[in-house]
Amino acid sequence: MERGSAAAPSAPALQFCSSSNIIIPITGGMGGTANPYPSSINVSGLVGTTSSVTVTLNNLQHFWASDLDILLVAPDGRKFVVMSDVGGSDGFDSPATITLTDAATVGLPSSGAIPSGSYKPTDNDAGDAFPNIGGPYSEPAPAGTATFASVFNGGNPNGTWSLYVYDDSPASGGSITGGWCLNVTSEAPLPGQVQFSSATFNEYAGNTATVTVSRINGTQGPVTVDYAVTNNTATGGTSCGAGIDFITTGGTLSFASGEASKTFNVQLCPDSGPEQGETANLVLSNPTGGATIGSQGISTLVIVPAATTPATQFCRPNPIAISGSGDAGAAAPYPSKIPVTGLNGLISNVKITLNGFRHTWSEDVDILLVSPSGQKLIVLSDIGGSQGFTAPANVTLTDFASAGLPTSSAQILSNAYRPTNVGAGNDFFPTPAPAPPYNSPLPDGSATFASTFNGFDPNGEWSLYVYDDLSGGSGVIQGGWCIDISTTTPQGPGQFGFALQNYTVNEGETANVTVARNNGGAGTVTVNYATTSGSATGGAACAPGVDFINASGTLTFPEGVFTQTIPVQMCLDGDNDPEE
Repeated sequence: MERGSAAAPSAPALQFCSSSNIIIPITGGMGGTANPYPSSINVSGLVGTTSSVTVTLNNLQHFWASDLDILLVAPDGRKFVVMSDVGGSDGFDSPATITLTDAATVGLPSSGAIPSGSYKPTDNDAGDAFPNIGGPYSEPAPAGTATFASVFNGGNPNGTWSLYVYDDSPASGGSITGGWCLNVTSEAPLPGQVQFSSATFNEYAGNTATVTVSRINGTQGPVTVDYAVTNNTATGGTSCGAGIDFITTGGTLSFASGEASKTFNVQLCPDSGPEQGETANLVLSNPTGGATIGSQGISTLVIVPAATTPATQFCRPNPIAISGSGDAGAAAPYPSKIPVTGLNGLISNVKITLNGFRHTWSEDVDILLVSPSGQKLIVLSDIGGSQGFTAPANVTLTDFASAGLPTSSAQILSNAYRPTNVGAGNDFFPTPAPAPPYNSPLPDGSATFASTFNGFDPNGEWSLYVYDDLSGGSGVIQGGWCIDISTTTPQGPGQFGFALQNYTVNEGETANVTVARNNGGAGTVTVNYATTSGSATGGAACAPGVDFINASGTLTFPEGVFTQTIPVQMCLDGDNDPEE
């Protein structure tokens, strides 16, 4: 069975006419406009969009035909020169009824008598000008390439169509006795076809692949389509682990009326060892709203092997004390920081280990990991009930564990676990922790170490924020914590993006905006940047009404360098403004 979409049903052509004569006077000057100028026809009652237009000029007569320029303007302002500089000195010495249509076999001649008949729209000399109706104008052959279809199809046919007739030289005149007619065909709008924007999508192992689904040949009305990612030579699973190449995903994309593109993400797992390139199937199915599946309803996701280095471990063995006195509170130190230096490439895998973790009521403990570039993942929250860490345990948190931490009251033994958060959206970390939103793992989120940190520069300070959100319990991470980082060196110059979507800064301070180079670090590359006004107003210097100093320039990334910073100075205006 072939996938496809039936052509939109076209209504029969309807004719709309203005029978009033159009008089082309002899001006004796530099040329002149016809009367009326323009001659207008109102079109109404058509359903859908324009699919065909023709124009008929009834009993056109002029003593020097090449002086005539005729422009057709649609209700939405599209402008098309339907006839210009044809017939020389004697083209319309005798009256002729001329139909201008894309379906004709020939255009109007540049000289000689022109008999009644059908002709292609024709412009023999580019650069026409029409008084009181500015250009640009679409021009047909031989001066241009436009047609009725290329100019008007797809527009709304209803409204006022205007014919501008202009004599661009003096001393001759004429008329269109019987006026003109417009033949318009419309077709019902289509919901269109949905298909993948490409036959293949490529992404490095450990990164997140973004897949685009396009809606073509019509965007009328809301439609949906289901998508799925299935095994080919790559193997999917519910979480990254041994033998798993991607997180199996599927769902439904919803297109609003007029919407032509949607995306979904596929989390790719880090390579667990040397691998050849593997593939997964991308499949669309079950379109609704009258849409159909296009020719690319199946695509291939190519998982490109990353050149991954062995993990390097960095530790801070100092105890992290979790106070139990009085109210809830932050641990000491808060945060606990580990500096990471000397790693080449981009992050391909992260795991952390909490050494000698003990607490009298483990579900009170929330832990947030923040990378040097500001990526934020809640690695542990509201787990283990009252018993989780009553006995000390060495807990490794990794995407490759077979299970998450227990969500109910249970003893947690030394082992490896997936990051776990119960009750996403309720977690709070006081300053100096960064503000939410935070990436949250299962069961109440879907984030992983890979989806949060992979593809970013690993070097800099990593911060662990430990917070006890209820009073009465206490504990310690006696042996501090360690972070293991693997890196990858994907080929290519990479892609630019801001490390964070939003930056919050007080008036009078400097916002240091980090630009990240992801998915590649080959060669020296540059990117231009500029600030623009939103609800806040920029200026050359701080002054009344100016909220920040405009910043612009060029960032240079040498080979292997993955982050650069843009300083943006905020102004102190002294007003009690809302956030801008």
